[in-house]
Amino acid sequence: MGRRSGDHTILVGSLCTLGQVEIALGHASEAKRYYTEAIGVVTDLGASHSSFRATAWLGLGRVALAEQDFILARAFLNQALGAKGVPAWKRTEMNLTLAQIG
Repeated sequence: MGRRSGDHTILVGSLCTLGQVEIALGHASEAKRYYTEAIGVVTDLGASHSSFRATAWLGLGRVALAEQDFILARAFLNQALGAKGVPAWKRTEMNLTLAQIG
């Protein structure tokens, strides 16, 4: 839907949601594909959409965590936490994910 309408915010949200579903199903490589695509779309949109970028970085952090690549997970989560315009509840989610690394 987001692709057809040209609404990139819908597209990014959908890609991140699909990534969340794939992580929940244990399909880290599929989730990584969706989150990476979301990062690409957001990068094309520019800095004003850093909250969307942070959501995709959070997802990539979860993928790295699932793959037990704790260094990469921490790097993605720190990028997500550094984004501007991220709501407090999303920052809490990021910190909780970061806490799983130890």
